[in-house]
Amino acid sequence: RAGVGVDRQPFEAELIRVGEYWRTLGLLLSPDDDPRFLVVDEIWEPSLVSRWNDQQPDARKIRPGHFIQAVNGVCDGGEGMLARIRASGRGSTLRLRV
Repeated sequence: RAGVGVDRQPFEAELIRVGEYWRTLGLLLSPDDDPRFLVVDEIWEPSLVSRWNDQQPDARKIRPGHFIQAVNGVCDGGEGMLARIRASGRGSTLRLRV
């Protein structure tokens, strides 16, 4: 599933929960019709994701409409990935396959 932009190549975003926004990932996510994925509905600013986007070329920015395919290398469905994200604490690293 490519999400926004049919020809877009998947990428991995590495978000480290440190600094001023460690608590604010900045993603509003929902399960997709396909239960294997999460959909990015919205991105909040300021947040870890907005900081990531500020430092990336367009092809590696997380955008509304993109699909999260895996969290920390594990693709265990939308609910499982949400649980992984929620369980991540200060200092942890989240690797999102987008």
